[in-house]
Amino acid sequence: MQSNLKLTRRQFLAFELAQDFLCLTATDHLLEVTSFSIDQIVPLMNVPDSVMGIASYRSEIIGVIDLPGLLDMPSLCEQYEHQTFQTIVVRHHERIAGFAVNAIGQLLQVNNSELIPTSPKNLPRKFIKCVQSSYHPPKGKDMLVIDITRLFDILEAISNIEL
Repeated sequence: MQSNLKLTRRQFLAFELAQDFLCLTATDHLLEVTSFSIDQIVPLMNVPDSVMGIASYRSEIIGVIDLPGLLDMPSLCEQYEHQTFQTIVVRHHERIAGFAVNAIGQLLQVNNSELIPTSPKNLPRKFIKCVQSSYHPPKGKDMLVIDITRLFDILEAISNIEL
C-alpha cells in the first residue's frame, strides 16, 4: 500500500506570482531557483515587454521572462522595489528559460488526488490557458497549478523567440 502512495505523490514548487497570488508548478522541468539582479539582465530590443532580457546562467545565455507580465498580470518591472528578481529556471525539451516571479516558496509533496480540476474565472486569458488544476492545502491559501509547457507555448506564440 505504501508504494501506491509514492506513485501518486508529486513534488511541486510553490511561488507567489503576484502579490498574494499563490501558484505551484511541478518540479519535473525545474533546474534551479535563483535570482538575477537588474544588472545581470541584458535588455533586448523589439521583444514583448514580458521578455526582460537575457542573462548568463551556468555558461549559457537564457531568456529571463517577467512571468506575471507574460500572463497579462501587473508586471514585476513596474512594481518591483529591490531590483533583484526571484527566478525559476526551467528546461522544456532543449530550451531553458528563467521565469521571474514575485517570491519563491517551498517545495511541497502533493498527492495527485489533492489536485482539483478547475477553470478559474476573472483572470487573464493567457493565465487561464496555463492553469492545470488547483490545490487547497490543509492550512493556507488556495494555489493554482501552472503548466510550464504551456508557458513556453505562450511565450513562443507572442514573440517568435526560440529559447
